[in-house]
Amino acid sequence: LVSDCLLLGTAGLLELRNFAKGVLVNALLQILKNKGQENAVSMVNAILHNVARDGAATMEKMRKSPLQEERALWAGIPQWVLPAWKKSWSHEELNELFELMQIPPRASLRTPPGKRDEVLNMLVERGMEAASSELFPDSIRLASTVLPSLVPGFQEGLTTVQTEGSMLAASLVGN
Repeated sequence: LVSDCLLLGTAGLLELRNFAKGVLVNALLQILKNKGQENAVSMVNAILHNVARDGAATMEKMRKSPLQEERALWAGIPQWVLPAWKKSWSHEELNELFELMQIPPRASLRTPPGKRDEVLNMLVERGMEAASSELFPDSIRLASTVLPSLVPGFQEGLTTVQTEGSMLAASLVGN
């Protein structure tokens, strides 16, 4: 339980953007108290306090490190995977891959021919950040992921959620 609280606390402190970090730490400490782990509360609190204070700087040092083991950890790659990846990719390719893995996930939408601008206007009116894709004339890129049923026009069949990679594969098969 202590390890789980430290893991969840560290991940939350380093990754959550729109959540009160103190609330996260207090909730984890309360779980420890409720489960009879009072002796670990002060230690977990101190460690998470240090993570909150120094974690971002430590992660940035790992991102810039010349050691691929540290860069892999920064990118979320388990250490046991790295040796196999080193056999497949060069040092530069791995560094580029680590950077690419940090790009936030985004959704893409396919629209019927000639309907992209209509759907794009509906998205913008709904306050969703969206732009036309340069790759496909009937595709829209969103700034984040999305629940399909919340996309304007989805229920009416004006759009489907589909990655641009899938669109590319479909266009190649169609040729």
